[in-house]
This record gives sequence, structure tokens and C-alpha cells, in this order.
Amino acid sequence: MNILKAFSIVLCLSQCEVAMDREDDPLYVVNQSGQSVRVYVNNDENYSALYPDTSISDFEERLSAEIIANNREVVIPGSEASWKSTFEVSVPHDTVSLFIFHADTLTKFPWQTIREDYKILRRYDLSLEDLITLEFKVPYPPSPKMKNMKMFPPTAK
Repeated sequence: MNILKAFSIVLCLSQCEVAMDREDDPLYVVNQSGQSVRVYVNNDENYSALYPDTSISDFEERLSAEIIANNREVVIPGSEASWKSTFEVSVPHDTVSLFIFHADTLTKFPWQTIREDYKILRRYDLSLEDLITLEFKVPYPPSPKMKNMKMFPPTAK
């Protein structure tokens, strides 16, 4: 009987998830809007985050490959690595910028026009702490949980 109890406790504990262990989770974007969107993680040629520079970088091929349909979530390509190590190595200012684009905008305009005219729906500037708070599931549009997180345009308070 004691072996069964011990096994049950170990099994229970192994199922528990500590928030800090989530640093190894992939990054998801959850589209809760009524429109198709695509996501872009803003980084340079070496995949280092550009923040505090919030201009859109010139790597159109890094857009999320999948169009995120209404009420669906998708893993952002390349986000499967440990976020703690990613932030240590590639995010010099503890902030990564994610751009949300309307899928139609990307078909109507060339990338250069999108960059120059800043044709975005939203830009999130998120720290590792923000990602942990969001459990690595970034919602669009922003959820109430994001009220103190950096974004553009800012949400009404």
C-alpha cells in the first residue's frame, strides 16, 4: 500500500508545472480576432532582437508561415528553443518585438511599403517575464492580462 501511495505522489508531482519551467515552451500566438493575421518576430540577420529599435526589419521570409485563423493558435517558427537561453544570447535589452499584421495587408502591399508606412495591427514589446506571465501564449487582440505590457498602439486604460 505504501508503494502505491509513493508512486501516486511521484506521479502527481511529475505532472505539476512550475512557471519558471515554462521558459522551454514554444511561443504561440492565439488569434481571437475575426480576421486572419500573420506574425513577425523582429530581429536582425543573426536573429538577435532589435529592440529598442522598433522599425520593421527587412526579413519578410521570417513571417509566420501559417495564417492564424480566428480563435486558433500557432507556434511561431523558430521559437522552440529555450526562451531563457534565447533571451540571454539574442535579446540584449530583455525585450523582443512581435508584429501582428492583417493577412490581407501582406498580399496587397510590398514589404518595403509595409515597413515604411508601418502597416501593422499591433506591436508587442515583451520581456521574458511577460512571456512567462502569458504562459507563452500571446493573444491578439491583447487580453486584460497584458494591460501593463508594452505595445503599440497602446491599449486604452
